[in-house]
Amino acid sequence: MNPVAIELRRAAGPRRSAAALCLALACVAAAGAQPWPESSPQEQGVSSEAIEAMVAHVRDHPRFSHSYALLVVRHGTLISETYFRGRDPEALNDLRSVTKSVLSLLTGIAIERGELADPQTLVREMLPSYAPLLAGRPQWELSIEHLLTMQAGLRWSDSAAPWLPAVFESPDLVEFVLVQPSETEPGRRFLYSTGLSQVLAKALIGATGMQPHDYARQHLFPALGIERSSWLVRPSGDDYGGLGMALRPRDQCRLGQLALQRGFWNGVQVVSEDWIDQSTLNRSPDPANGYGYRWWVPIQDAAAGRFVAIGYGGQYVDVDPATDTVICLTSEWNVPNNRHIALWEFQTLRDLFASGLLPEAPSGLRWLDAAGQPAADPVVVLERDEDHTYTLQLERHGAADGSLRLRLQTVRGSARPRSDYVPLLRELFWPAGDASPRPVEITVLADQTPEPSEDFALRATVLAGNATAPPDLALRIEEGPATLPTVLRWSSSEVAVVEGGSESVGLHREGDLGTELSVEVVALPVTTGADEVTLAVPAQGGGGSGALTLTFAVGEALAPLVLAASEDGFEEASEILELTVLGHQDLTLPPPLPVVVQDAGALDAECAPTAPGCLAGGRFRVEATWRDPVGGGVGSATPRRLGAGTVASSVAMTFFDPDNVELLIKLVDGGAINQHFWSYFGKLSDLDVWLVLSDRAARRVRVYRAPGGTLCGGADVEAFGSAPAPAVTAGPMPAAPLPRSSAPGLGTECPSDAICFHDRFEARVSWRDAEGVSHTGFPVVPGTSQGGSQSGSSRDSGSFWFFTADNVEVTVKVLDGRPLNQRFWIFGGSLTDLDYTVEVLDRSDGSERSYHHPAGDLCGFADTDAFD
Repeated sequence: MNPVAIELRRAAGPRRSAAALCLALACVAAAGAQPWPESSPQEQGVSSEAIEAMVAHVRDHPRFSHSYALLVVRHGTLISETYFRGRDPEALNDLRSVTKSVLSLLTGIAIERGELADPQTLVREMLPSYAPLLAGRPQWELSIEHLLTMQAGLRWSDSAAPWLPAVFESPDLVEFVLVQPSETEPGRRFLYSTGLSQVLAKALIGATGMQPHDYARQHLFPALGIERSSWLVRPSGDDYGGLGMALRPRDQCRLGQLALQRGFWNGVQVVSEDWIDQSTLNRSPDPANGYGYRWWVPIQDAAAGRFVAIGYGGQYVDVDPATDTVICLTSEWNVPNNRHIALWEFQTLRDLFASGLLPEAPSGLRWLDAAGQPAADPVVVLERDEDHTYTLQLERHGAADGSLRLRLQTVRGSARPRSDYVPLLRELFWPAGDASPRPVEITVLADQTPEPSEDFALRATVLAGNATAPPDLALRIEEGPATLPTVLRWSSSEVAVVEGGSESVGLHREGDLGTELSVEVVALPVTTGADEVTLAVPAQGGGGSGALTLTFAVGEALAPLVLAASEDGFEEASEILELTVLGHQDLTLPPPLPVVVQDAGALDAECAPTAPGCLAGGRFRVEATWRDPVGGGVGSATPRRLGAGTVASSVAMTFFDPDNVELLIKLVDGGAINQHFWSYFGKLSDLDVWLVLSDRAARRVRVYRAPGGTLCGGADVEAFGSAPAPAVTAGPMPAAPLPRSSAPGLGTECPSDAICFHDRFEARVSWRDAEGVSHTGFPVVPGTSQGGSQSGSSRDSGSFWFFTADNVEVTVKVLDGRPLNQRFWIFGGSLTDLDYTVEVLDRSDGSERSYHHPAGDLCGFADTDAFD
């Protein structure tokens, strides 16, 4: 099996998460962890062949025989993650002298927090008990900057006695370092010294009152989502200053990405920009060694701004701003006959990467107003008697090659932050191929004091990605009164009306209430028969079957609307229509409102506990309608039961072929957590879908709309009320998957941990829990559901469970697309927001495809070029 992790990704789409309540069922990543955005190399402008060559070099070259992890990040997106020689991705790895670069970051944080004055602070002032050791010597003027740049002028060798043993054995390493003979004045010569790192660590401990590891765990690691770390402690009780920090390889790369982004991460300026700039500037007087504040700045790379953290044995965090790349290598340093991987040897990996850079057109960025038009210059925002929020947009236009990450912030002018406006500092991210605009909200604070106009600005800075930042957008605050933007919204997310009855819904107006406003409401049928609904305004009576005009009087914020459904005398499935509001361009209009029309006896009709489309012991009925947004076809989905439990029930829906699953629905009783049933749905089709869930016990209906053009599903953790229940636990995990028989049509037995398709393909799923521990997904055991179809797998589709056998989490589908493009197609549908990976093996030639699903996401994936 090829170890390179070049994983195919699903198309970008909206992200939805039920993470807030899933933790009781162990179905979210730990709080604070921000998973890397991930994509294929090509999406970030790098050829797969170049990545494969890098992986092969580390795997096969004898100089790298002790290396066990190689990660590549481009445009802030993880494009390759490979582990060698059986290494556990979750293992902590001693990064040796990479610790020195982290000590530099901590020093910058301490200066920014005011705990340390500046790099010119003298060591004798920070460590007064050691000052007598420096008296009468050139080192009396030894500063923190001299420690950072390895220019103390004290005799030292990291590879010889007595210095090397002293690093590990001296009871007071700081004293041992400072009593070494003076060779030059401080600042005259670069001499690499792990001992100086202990002096710097001691100064940091004195300034902050905390050990370096504790300080990092409070002020650095949480902001980056680093939750697991260790740090070696000296016999004296202090943390080592120049070695001994251990992290996971992914977290090792976070340090490099933080430096690449000039200290900014996920909306927080963790380390000041200036400190990163100063740290990565070559300060060495030695023409052979470029070195900044604990970062190597190789002479040949200095002009391009490249810098690197290096640890003994082959630990690398290589940062290249010119290509927007971080390359991380992790190696075992303490093995027999081990040798350090020198920078010139690591350069081979750099060269292989550079050989695979593909042409990328830069993106443009422009400011838009709330209506999507180019923003005025300046944008006038009005001060009123109450705080008010204005919405602008930032649009990525032109090419959308690679992912893009920006820092967005307000820039002070004559207007006063926190007095005139709310200062803004946040991060914006676009995945590869995504050019949709991002909303930017500016809040102007109320002010009762007349004053001349004031100004401030919005600034966007490119952190990662190939893009040109837009000019600062000027904003001018002027005195009101002002006409506020008008926003319309429905009072409900859906409406259910019974034939022969009626229901009311309201249209709310927010913003400017000082004028009369009229809008048109149009009922657009989705399914046949839905045009039997009439619309009426209660105060006026009457109404129309297709459209009417709603009028808001001056000062009126609510316009009620009545929907009445006629009775047609036929027993039939629920019918769907949508209410759409039409108005002038100055209005912010609501999305279409789904309306479901049900037969009078629909909630009373029998729903057998084991019947397809009946969930949770028959309490709930599920229906789905699909529409082809291109061809215009509409149809009802056919349910097929997955699992037979009564607490958690899952249903698969087919649209065209009984073996071709297109939609997944799951209900979980979350009564132990929030006294509600939770609904999930996942898509394996990019058609428009309307999902109707009817609670026969509470006589309530929920409608969910999944728009076409995306494979993303959704979750609703307050779908229906549920009586409190005992705590929900996953229970012990089986030692091995349940036995299962061959999938339909297979000529040979299918492995017990896989689902097999088309006599040729094997699919497996692995997943990670909230602690990062890996587990195996288990195939749903095939059984017979009503109608004789198999409930666990089919010739085209099969499902996996993680916790309990009746709780489906992932469905995989393999379609024979050879009549269209000579390829087999792979689809995945998700009913979980856990981190998981689907691997599909082609038994005919041993080739394999891997599809990774990050945590916090309910989107599926599609690959129409999987196998030939």
